[in-house]
Amino acid sequence: MTGRTASRRAEQARALGLHDLVLSTLTIPRAGFEERVAAAAAGDYAGIGMHLASYKRLLRQGWTIAGMAAALDRHDQLLVEIEFLQLWAGPPGSHEEAAEQERLAFELADGLGARHLQVGGPYHGSVEQAAEAFAGLCDRAAERGVLVSLEYLPEMTNIESSAQALAIAGLADRPNGGICVDAWHHERGPDTLADLAAIDGRRVTSVQMDDGPAMRTEADYVTDTSTNRLAPGEGGFNLVGLIRTLDGLGVHAPLGLEVISPSLAASGPPDAVARRCAEGMRAVLAQARG
Repeated sequence: MTGRTASRRAEQARALGLHDLVLSTLTIPRAGFEERVAAAAAGDYAGIGMHLASYKRLLRQGWTIAGMAAALDRHDQLLVEIEFLQLWAGPPGSHEEAAEQERLAFELADGLGARHLQVGGPYHGSVEQAAEAFAGLCDRAAERGVLVSLEYLPEMTNIESSAQALAIAGLADRPNGGICVDAWHHERGPDTLADLAAIDGRRVTSVQMDDGPAMRTEADYVTDTSTNRLAPGEGGFNLVGLIRTLDGLGVHAPLGLEVISPSLAASGPPDAVARRCAEGMRAVLAQARG
């Protein structure tokens, strides 16, 4: 399919659900843009994610929005996820950098269409101040038809649980604002499936899937989460239970496969890595819904 406009791509991305897969940037971090998009197509993904750092690197390499759009269309892929904003409620003195992050994110959304913008902590000030900042970001994203998803990161920020993320999103009370459920942070953090089952499924605006050892193998959380992830179905996480819980909540979001693992990324060409993750995820989905 060729010639899609940004608004048409955004509309298609917003229609994706829990049966659709998205290839997150960090699963094949060293792949070039065309190679990344081709790998997603090879694994029958619906689209890809884009980190702002990757976008800036592409611009330095001479890529343009028009060129990226053409590559997406050549492989019938969508830009689904843009990440990662961390200064939306930053400390004094961070406004200029925060504005530049937001400008780049919305440049991508305006040019290519996107489903959601991923953000995370830490936030500066009170929860009420964070909610006010989150609401403002949601309002600016809503002008482009983009959702905003707040990811909780145990031990890494002051938003460590779904409850803490929901406190901010709930106070902000914007229809396009919610939280991200990442399988890694769910398993390693304080939440249980019962905690997750108690929330309003409409507040889950994005989902990221990965697997890992049932028992933590690294004392340092950042090292653990950035090196020890496994393809879905290859670890000890209760992904079947997580999918069933999200299904029960009526969550309508695609599954971003964010398998951060240097060893996995180096195990084969990008298309083989993408297929391995997709096949594992589809096996988990079949088991959850069987």
